[in-house]
Amino acid sequence: MSERYDIVGDVHGRAATLRELVHRLGYRKESGHWFHAEDRKLVSVGDLLDDGNNPLDCLELVEEMADDGCALPVMGNHELNALHYMADPPLRRRSPDNTKQFASTLAQIEADRARWERARSFIERIPTRLELDHGKVRVIHACWDENHIDDLPLFIDTPEILYRTSTTPPENRDWSDNRDAALEAELKAAADPLFVAIEQCIKGAEVPCEPHPDHRGKIRFKKRVDWWNHYTGEARILFGHYKFPWAGDLHRATPAAPGWVPPRNRAACLDFGAHAGRMLVVLRWPEEQFLTIDCLPQDLNR
Repeated sequence: MSERYDIVGDVHGRAATLRELVHRLGYRKESGHWFHAEDRKLVSVGDLLDDGNNPLDCLELVEEMADDGCALPVMGNHELNALHYMADPPLRRRSPDNTKQFASTLAQIEADRARWERARSFIERIPTRLELDHGKVRVIHACWDENHIDDLPLFIDTPEILYRTSTTPPENRDWSDNRDAALEAELKAAADPLFVAIEQCIKGAEVPCEPHPDHRGKIRFKKRVDWWNHYTGEARILFGHYKFPWAGDLHRATPAAPGWVPPRNRAACLDFGAHAGRMLVVLRWPEEQFLTIDCLPQDLNR
């Protein structure tokens, strides 16, 4: 019999919407403990933090459910960014752009530092990927890259690993900041393999391109690679990160609604714009049923 999961896309601080989704999916809290009558488990593809009003609330809800055995999160780049930003000394540049991206989470941290210590401890226990239902399903935040998955640490849980996953080491920064397509392979080969694995699998493969604004208005010099159009494995891959749908000169067209990506139908993106207050997406497995919930009005007041 297949194991049963509810795999949820990027939440980005939309706590009221996440709680409503959890309720609709049948999860209940009684006598201080979470459970599901059908023994289902909620799986988060990461990026619980940032953007919305209550990012730490989202993380704490998933932590409670995980501690009671009915949730399984994976690491998103925003959780990793938080570890880097809050490290002492910081391992993420505290630039205006990075601080703006982290603003809603940072506001909650500054209001109650004890919440950050709890959050940090939980993030260090979140794995970077999951294989579910006897290997039939794989969950990763951005890209299941077979060339780098073996170099990906299962947990970001020591100062050494945290340092190596950052752009602080010069060889990592050289590749991360590279804008020259001709130098890409050379600089990538010189970077720490652990850092490369994080960049490819958690932050998503990118290649140098002409400058362009991203969804936050920040000018980027790299574009994301549509790896799902080239995936040939048999396991189903569930991921987030990419904010479907997108199309245009920098991207190939992606599905306009949640579902398996054709033509092979072996991968699905569950990120459909909660960062911008659009919707949360969930895949129920093994039913292969995609469900959505629009972000609630109380999550849209900034």
